[in-house]
Formats: sequence, C-alpha cells, structure tokens
Amino acid sequence: MPRYISPFKKTALAVFIGSLLTGCIELGSSDSSDNDDPNNDQPPEEQRVSITGFAVKGILAGAIVEAYDITGTTLLAQTTTNADGKYTLPTIDHDGPILVKLKTAADTMATCDSAIGCDDGSGTTVAFGTKYVFNDAAFNLSAVLADSAAAEDQELMVTPITHMAAERVQAAAVSGETITSATVEGINSATATLLGLDGVDINTVTPVDITDVQATSEGSADQQLYAALLASIQTIAEQDPEASIADVVNNLATDYADDGGLVSNSDDETKITLEEIFVGASEVVEIVEAEAVEEGVELDLGEAGSTLDLAESEAKNAEP
Repeated sequence: MPRYISPFKKTALAVFIGSLLTGCIELGSSDSSDNDDPNNDQPPEEQRVSITGFAVKGILAGAIVEAYDITGTTLLAQTTTNADGKYTLPTIDHDGPILVKLKTAADTMATCDSAIGCDDGSGTTVAFGTKYVFNDAAFNLSAVLADSAAAEDQELMVTPITHMAAERVQAAAVSGETITSATVEGINSATATLLGLDGVDINTVTPVDITDVQATSEGSADQQLYAALLASIQTIAEQDPEASIADVVNNLATDYADDGGLVSNSDDETKITLEEIFVGASEVVEIVEAEAVEEGVELDLGEAGSTLDLAESEAKNAEP
C-alpha cells in the first residue's frame, strides 16, 4: 500500500525540527554525574571511518567529493566519483559528524534524468538517459554523516535531498545549536517525511538509476521513489528557461534551511512547491514506464506512482 503523508506547513515542520534540536541539547546536559567526571575534560578519541556512497542528480561521474568537519572548514579527505557515480573516500580519523560536499569538474559527466530532457550547457537539449558534460561552478551538493563512530565502514548518498538536510544542519550550527548525531538524524528524518519518503534513510538508501529501466525494475519501491523525486528536481529546472539546476537545488536548500519546510502550493511562480516536486516525479515515472514497455522490461512502479499521486493531491489541496 502507498505510504500516507499528511500535508506539511512550514511552521509545523519548523517547530518539529526545532524541538528535535532543543531535545538534543537538553539530553546532552541533563546528567550532572557526567559533569563531575574528570575524564570529560579530555578531548574525544578520534574514530577511523571509511565513507562510500553515490552522487545522484542523475548519476554524476567524475565529480569531486570532499569530506570536512561539521563546520565545513577543515578538509579531511577527497576523492572522485567513478563512471557509476560511486565514490569511496580514504579512511578518515575524526570524531563526530562529517560534512561531505560535491562539486563538478571539467570532465564531470551527468546522466539526464529530466522527464523533458536536459540542456547540455550549449543550448542543445539531450534526451532522458543521455550522458553529457556537466561543469557548473555554482552547482554543489552535500550530505552529513551523523556519527563517524557508528561503524568503521559507512554509506552516505550525496543528492539534492541530502543537500536540503545538510543545509538545515549547517543553519542550525551557525545559529549556535550543538550538532549531535541525534540532531542530524532528526533533520534527515524530517526531510524524508516532508518529501513522501516516510521511514527512508536518505543517507543510506541508494536511489536507482531511474534512466536504466532494468536497474529500476530491480530496485525496491523506496529506491524507485527516491530516484523519481531526485529526477523531478532536474525536471523543474528544465521547465524554467531562466533557471539552472544549480539555481533550483540552491533555492530548495535555502528555503528549507531558512524556513524549516517548503510551501505545499503557491501562486508565486518563483516558489518551488511540494506540489510541483510531486508532479515532476510523476512525469518521470510515466517516462520510465513507457521506456520499459518499449524495451520489453517488466517494471512495476505502482507503489511509487500511488504514493506520488496521494502526495500531489494533499499538497494541492493544502492551505498554502
């Protein structure tokens, strides 16, 4: 059955996330016995962690991935994504959350996952599933690993949706909040729920390559839905001749970081709404289903489609 998601208002989600952050701080200071422990004055022991994941906007190959401390100022490690968009950072010695950033380079290749094709930067539109050179200094993605001590080997996706959550974490840090693993996990969970990904860990669930119908058919419903939502963001960018994918990604993340949510619907065409995101994702699902029929691949996107239909209806009918 499709997941049920209730319509979100900015203020409600902002209060929810704010309560998570406040709760984390209170938990950290409630045990007076810890304050009496002389060992508390000692710096935390650094943990060794290896981080692996995928960069998905469509698939991003040859993109630069960098790991930083949570402030984003101390570089810990760097690598490049492979042809499948996968990266593996060198082992890092660090205690606490880790901020991972992505940027493009002269030889970065993107796979077009927009339902209406992608501008390849030269004014030419390339078709859904086509690879093209993508190098935009204004484009960046990020994600936050909640706890470097949780395991020696950890997965971390880097997508426009993890970027929304990471920007919210960064905004909390700038405002003086103490960033703990619970802070990060709470914001990630709230971000997923906002976009209809209830119960999905946006950091560890690998989106399918939505442009590959065989791979899509082999993915779980969560992986399919995650990928369709990501493809919607590129679709929204391509529908606006005045906006680039960097503009759309940055605007989404900024709105979310500043307001703690996104508007459900709006008459303001400059606002990216939840309704618009869900409509775009449904358009991608339709394209993929049509390609599966053409290629003779058995593909069931019924659960993703139903979830998106319900989410779109709720967003459309919600109070702006």
